[in-house]
Amino acid sequence: MSSMGKTQDCSVIAVMGATGTGKSTFIKLLTNDEGIHIGHTPDSETSAVHVTQYTDKKARRDVTLVDTPGFDDSREGITDTDILEKIVRFLEPENGKKQALNGIIYMHRISDPRVGGLARKNIKMLQALCGDKNLDHVRIVTTNWARVTDEEGSRRQDSLVRGAFKDLIDNKAEIRRHSDSIESAQQILSELIPLSPVTIQIQEELRQGATIGDTSAGAILTAEMREMKKKT
Repeated sequence: MSSMGKTQDCSVIAVMGATGTGKSTFIKLLTNDEGIHIGHTPDSETSAVHVTQYTDKKARRDVTLVDTPGFDDSREGITDTDILEKIVRFLEPENGKKQALNGIIYMHRISDPRVGGLARKNIKMLQALCGDKNLDHVRIVTTNWARVTDEEGSRRQDSLVRGAFKDLIDNKAEIRRHSDSIESAQQILSELIPLSPVTIQIQEELRQGATIGDTSAGAILTAEMREMKKKT
């Protein structure tokens, strides 16, 4: 990420993760936004980038929370490429202000006994979107702690740190536990609100003339589609 130099009028924080990890629930907990639909099945309730405003009273700062679809959207007719294009249109609109981010929250269910293929794809996409050198602006947030014992959850989180999230954490991303309380959500947010706004890797790649398909994130999806065609 490259710093934008001057501060924005408000902090902008993107919330990412696979479908069903609690992105919309996290944002609704903070904002009480009734326009946010929360799903109780594996199907996605977020098919577009949804922006919600929030005021952090302690920091005395307005915050824009950006709810993004996961790269595993279950809605018929929506592809991962569609989702990437939606994220790009938010960050780099053809007409209008380019959007820098103060931070990214990546959500992962601690209740999942293992990191499956869809979760691994979302982690790869996060890394490709941000760029390794920029992960100090990322908080990996584990959710669904009520569904595991503290001992089992702690064991799984230690395993995540050594395994699926090792590359991210080695590059200064940090992992946090979300207890489903508003205080927990506010604490996580408070770490990102003061950070300088930055542009992420995919924005820099696009500004250097790459097409979406030629970016690091786009290349992952292209390679996946090639593999799928080989199997058919």
